[in-house]
Amino acid sequence: MMKHSFKCLFIKCLSIHSILLLLLASPLSAIAEGGYLRSSAPLDEPRGYCLDVAGFGVDARPDEPLRAHTCKYGEDNVDQLFKWVDFDSGHVIMPAYNRCLAVEAMQAGAQIMVEDCAQSTMQAWDFVPNGNLSLRVRPDLCLTLGPETMDAGAEILVFPGYRYRTSTLEFCREAGDQLQDFRWGRDDEFERGFANALRSGMPADIQIGIRDIFDSGEGNVLALTNALYEDVPSSYRSTEVQTSMDIAYGTHERQKLDIHVDTYRRGETLQPVVIYFHGGGYTRGAKENSHNVGGYYASIGLVGVSATYRLAPEAQWPDGANDVAATVQWVHENISQYGGDPDRIFLVGKSAGGGHVANYALRPEVLDQDYPEAAGVIIISGNYDSETEAYFGFNDLEQKQIYGNISRTSIPMMLTSSEFDLGETAAATMELAYELSHEHGALPRLRQLPGHNHYSPNISIGTSDRLLSDEILDFVLNTK
Repeated sequence: MMKHSFKCLFIKCLSIHSILLLLLASPLSAIAEGGYLRSSAPLDEPRGYCLDVAGFGVDARPDEPLRAHTCKYGEDNVDQLFKWVDFDSGHVIMPAYNRCLAVEAMQAGAQIMVEDCAQSTMQAWDFVPNGNLSLRVRPDLCLTLGPETMDAGAEILVFPGYRYRTSTLEFCREAGDQLQDFRWGRDDEFERGFANALRSGMPADIQIGIRDIFDSGEGNVLALTNALYEDVPSSYRSTEVQTSMDIAYGTHERQKLDIHVDTYRRGETLQPVVIYFHGGGYTRGAKENSHNVGGYYASIGLVGVSATYRLAPEAQWPDGANDVAATVQWVHENISQYGGDPDRIFLVGKSAGGGHVANYALRPEVLDQDYPEAAGVIIISGNYDSETEAYFGFNDLEQKQIYGNISRTSIPMMLTSSEFDLGETAAATMELAYELSHEHGALPRLRQLPGHNHYSPNISIGTSDRLLSDEILDFVLNTK
């Protein structure tokens, strides 16, 4: 019975061998230059899983068992490049290491390795793309991915993070088993640039929904916008970020901040810090509602901070600016413990929070003491006038607004407004930019966010819509 079984398998191998000879004359011959050997199905990783050497670059460990790692298309990644040598030898070689795909033992559960090439039955494979990669002398044993997926870590700024699975030799299962089907990576999977990628990550239904909200002019714009984003998935997993909650930077119950750090990309090099101050018309808002901002920047390897501040009517101008300054002071003194660079602190303020950030950055004389200067500030649809009575009161309003009272321009600044912003907010952004450039010779980076309204930009951070998050990241990485 065993002889008959192996005889059938041997005949099957001959047919596979014939198919492969035909395939060699097809475009797959391009694999001669090296290609990505990946799972046919994406499994839980849209980029697919590619057979991979442990470690990367100078830290690669080719003596260790191979694993299946998120495919790194377009990254000049020799640690995932394999090459079919010829059908006589059955060798699959890694050109970067001049080693051949091998197994440590000819039995189920054996590890997959790369070893010095030899005429060995433990290095001879048969492979039909979109099918099994099996040992030639034991076609009942197939290369198999592990059922569990794990965080693999990633270089700083990689988005989203990487995943990996184990790879072992197991008994071949039914055709179509996604953990045993492999293929070569295709050219159309390689990362490519686009001439106009401005809104490529913004879901079409979100674009339509925001425009419809604007056109109707009815309803609670904040609530309607939040509803649009309810089912939009996050670009990072919760396991990628660790958050320390409710750290006091002052004595008031609202003088609190949360710190977000990456769980597996923390190293000895201190990284830039992004602090986010929420909006809320000076009278409402909570840091917990904006954890996506700090969480996203933590997920790519920076340090994220979500901060809140005292609210009107209890708080009066310029309490908010002093809370921003006190946050900067605390972060400057303590953030290195969390992997953050105290000399690269960037503030992001939204709406009323942007007004507080603007007062801190542009009017140091209203602060109750000297505070460290941030490395840069980003203000999203900020408030720069003094029209909110609950916070500014009724007296000396011209002295309390930003316009006409700018006394410091040494902190680099980026200002944004949205295509469907509140009318007065969009105009305010332009007015402040005009005064900074014409009266003080300090031209801020200026960005209008197409497709967005007053509330959607901060909600979009950490989703596939990377327009604002990439603008902020570029400002952070390129501000000296």
